[in-house]
Amino acid sequence: MEDRIEYFNKLVSALETKAEALERTNIHKLRELFLEFESSISTIYKFLIDKGMMQKDPYRHDRTITEINVPSSEMLPETDTQQELSLRFSHYTSQWDFLVKIFHISLTNLNLKKVQQIMDLLAYIRWTDFSTTSSYQITREIAGILARISQMNDPMAGKIIASSASNLGRITNSIKTELKTITEFLRERYKAEIREKITSRMKIDTGQYRRKPGSIMDNVKFEFSHKMKEAGWYKELVHELLEEDYGVAAEKLQQSTLDKLKSSKPSKRKKSNTGAESKASLMNVLNKMARTGEPIRSSLLKMNENSRVVHERKRSFSERLSEIFSSLFSKSDKHIIYNITIKDQNSGSH
Repeated sequence: MEDRIEYFNKLVSALETKAEALERTNIHKLRELFLEFESSISTIYKFLIDKGMMQKDPYRHDRTITEINVPSSEMLPETDTQQELSLRFSHYTSQWDFLVKIFHISLTNLNLKKVQQIMDLLAYIRWTDFSTTSSYQITREIAGILARISQMNDPMAGKIIASSASNLGRITNSIKTELKTITEFLRERYKAEIREKITSRMKIDTGQYRRKPGSIMDNVKFEFSHKMKEAGWYKELVHELLEEDYGVAAEKLQQSTLDKLKSSKPSKRKKSNTGAESKASLMNVLNKMARTGEPIRSSLLKMNENSRVVHERKRSFSERLSEIFSSLFSKSDKHIIYNITIKDQNSGSH
């Protein structure tokens, strides 16, 4: 019993250290990748809408998204195919917008279930195997639409869209890599939570477990359904937990788990700035710049209206007198200048 308590304390300590390292590295990288992914997706979606290659979603801005929800993968209907595909692609892009702007990416907000949902959303369109001959209908249809762009009399647009699609394949692989590392941590955290809330409070006899492991598993599952149902039941992880605590090779398995959680320092790699990487980076910047036009226009309209309201408001005698003296003695022009500070919600920079 004391050995299990000692192991649990070591495990909690290792998890805390690992969590700090992941937040600084993998979680931070994941946020950047999500932002880059969403940027490329939005560029493609806006282009397809502007060119009439997809229909607008009339409910897009009225729909409130509160959780990750993968669009339907059912076969597209033979009639109104474009409309249905447009709605699904709109839903798909909205989900990535939700992940970037609303869903806070952190270890506190992630669990095994949510990671699986993100993986499912990531696989909804197979950007790593993006072709008109794909065995996945949604991927095949989107690839067909983008392929028609090369036939348009707009070579620059064709290059931007092609670059965005290619970029999505690269980002997909990077996201999978980060999620794999994070998942390894979440698996061990999940097992630690079961130890704390369930198995440590049960009278489990080591000999009995080794004779009838299935019976002990059933007892744990029963307690789980009352105390941790929302976390989701992962039988293989519970089996790992029981083997680590009560199995024949418990000591060896415990040490293996602690070794996996040790944070290894990443080796410094010299970055090689190849022409292909520079071009991809430049296209990504251009994609982001292309998206700023409409927000800036809307902001200027709102600022001008608010400025007019402020300027035409009823002012006191002292304010009017101050303005008269300013106009008489000031050599500067009469333009009003607003200094605006914008905070990037992802990086925190101003």
